[in-house]
Amino acid sequence: TGSMRRRSESPSKIQTTRCEMKPPLRTKSVGTKVSEAEYALLEERARGAGIRLAEWVREALLSAPVNSGPDSGEVALDEVLALRSLLLNPHFRAAKGNRVSLRSASRRCVG
Repeated sequence: TGSMRRRSESPSKIQTTRCEMKPPLRTKSVGTKVSEAEYALLEERARGAGIRLAEWVREALLSAPVNSGPDSGEVALDEVLALRSLLLNPHFRAAKGNRVSLRSASRRCVG
């Protein structure tokens, strides 16, 4: 058979077994409803990739980025905006003629 090696064959000429060529057994299914236009778009993308629609959808789902929370850019922006508020609020109070004390400013920083 193709999966068995004869004693005279060199290791470089060994044929792979049929089991090694099969994809893993898939027993679960994921489904969703799409409109006619969405389906046509998905088919077009799969055709452009040269694979069946089911394969294209599987690859798209498995390669989608995992959202593990806000990225570092969002966190940095939140921090900058918080500091901006801490700095501008006393400035606006002072510009209106209100007295700004170190004590009132520190209470806002601490909570």
